[in-house]
This record gives sequence, C-alpha cells and structure tokens, in this order.
Amino acid sequence: MNGEQFYEMIDSKVLEILQKHLDTWRNKQISSTFKEHPAFQDIDKFVIYWYRNRRVVENLKSVPGFCQGNMAYILKVINHYYVISESN
Repeated sequence: MNGEQFYEMIDSKVLEILQKHLDTWRNKQISSTFKEHPAFQDIDKFVIYWYRNRRVVENLKSVPGFCQGNMAYILKVINHYYVISESN
C-alpha cells in the first residue's frame, strides 16, 4: 500500500472534518513553515505526507500552540484508519 491508496480508504465525510481541523490548526500557527508548506494546505496532501513521514508529523501534536488539539485529533483519526488498513 502507498500513501495514495491509504488516503482513498478514508471516508469522504471524515476527510471533510479533518480538512476543517487542518485549516484551523494551520491558521493558528505563528510560523510560516506550516502555513505555507504544501503538505499542510489540503488534507489529501497531508495524509500522504503523514504516510511517508509519520515520525515527523506525529511530533506536531506536541508543538505548543493554540490548536494543538486539532492536530492531535487529526492524527488520532488517521492512526485509526492506519490500524484498520494494517489489519486487513
């Protein structure tokens, strides 16, 4: 399985919710590193980036900030789908 195949496993309604959380998280970031990074603009790119760079992305939920919970939520949902994909 690759990142694109993994992304396609996630329900479209779930992706809509995750996009809202990603937008909120990105807009509250002080650093332009995340605001302007292409992988943090759209949830599809983010999920694929996560799939290829899990350790890097998982550290983002502990970055202090206003929307730390948004990233933690996104990662929890993505991890849930990953566990399901691994068990199939």
